[in-house]
Amino acid sequence: MGAANSVRRRAPASHNVSEQKAAGNEAKQCAETEKPAGRATISTYNAIPNARKSPGHARTECEQPPPTKPGATEIQQYARCLMRGKGAATDGSPICVVGLCGRICRGSRPTDFETLLGPAEDQSGQEAARLTWLVGPDGLDTLISAVAGSNTTAEAETTAALPPVINMLMSVGYTVLDTYRGIVKDGNSYLLVVMPAADMNARPATWAGLLEVLCECYSDLAPHLSSVWPDLERDSTTLGFDRLEHRYRSEGFPPLSGLHQASVSEHISRARLGELGAEGKLRTHHVRAWLFVAANVRKNFRGDGYTWLASGERGNQEWIMRNRRIDEMDSVTTVPLGQPTSDQVTKYVCEQFKAEQRLAEQRRPDEAKISAAIKLQAAFRDYTLRQQQKHSETA
Repeated sequence: MGAANSVRRRAPASHNVSEQKAAGNEAKQCAETEKPAGRATISTYNAIPNARKSPGHARTECEQPPPTKPGATEIQQYARCLMRGKGAATDGSPICVVGLCGRICRGSRPTDFETLLGPAEDQSGQEAARLTWLVGPDGLDTLISAVAGSNTTAEAETTAALPPVINMLMSVGYTVLDTYRGIVKDGNSYLLVVMPAADMNARPATWAGLLEVLCECYSDLAPHLSSVWPDLERDSTTLGFDRLEHRYRSEGFPPLSGLHQASVSEHISRARLGELGAEGKLRTHHVRAWLFVAANVRKNFRGDGYTWLASGERGNQEWIMRNRRIDEMDSVTTVPLGQPTSDQVTKYVCEQFKAEQRLAEQRRPDEAKISAAIKLQAAFRDYTLRQQQKHSETA
């Protein structure tokens, strides 16, 4: 898939015969690409099989301190354990994910997987294709747990069994509607890229780390961003996103909620940000809005290195780095995660819709629950109509 499949492969010497036999049909032998001139070494694993396995969990701590920069062996071992849904190698030794980070890339065409950021249309307006967000070691651990959870559900032979990729997407912050739109509407498949954080110059997603990556990606804006950054961090904490957005809209800009690609050009541009900085008129609400539009710094960002869910719960570690071509990155492993069928995804969405309805019947629903239920109704209708059409065709 993508650039990883465009070069010649050879079997890696690090895989011995006994390990391949132990893995059996669960995971095929890793194919390590040979590095042509100007290209990096990439290891590619087959998609996660939808087999039934026992649950397992990756360890984020090791008996011995890991090397400063995890090598190919650690990353490849993680990929094999991910495919098996177990947090230990076939010989029983625990894996270590300290120092690793990863990103789930999405797309419907081979060119969508050339860079970490994804489809080209997401990289157009405002030159937004400069930085990308990653999961840290605990997020990689969560992905293994998600695969294990899918396998456990399959073992129980319940009707709620889900392809592992859906559980994985939900575990790293995708919403039900994100999954529905991405797979059913856009026809996306998914690819996990695992890499050593130190080699990629990735930073934790703190306010300081975000500024460092922005200055690397937008060197012309570096002095302007640096001058307003302490105030931005303060205002984001004391005022909050909504009040900063209110100030932004008071200058005639459209609301940031409901942002879509067609409206990007209506928001503050990189050029305008630079002009305001040069004139001494750059304010925190300008920068916060631009970060939302151009750098995907969402409303819940707190700058402490973790994701924060809409529910107010703290999620996994979050990392950031400059967007790069995958085939130019050293010591990375890619794992194609496959593409669930539209029926599998829509069925899952409908189950969530029914759960929202039951919750609304049990207590007075708040506005968020009503909104979620209304949004899910469209997917429910799509699924019902498809089932009716299938029934009429077979009748």
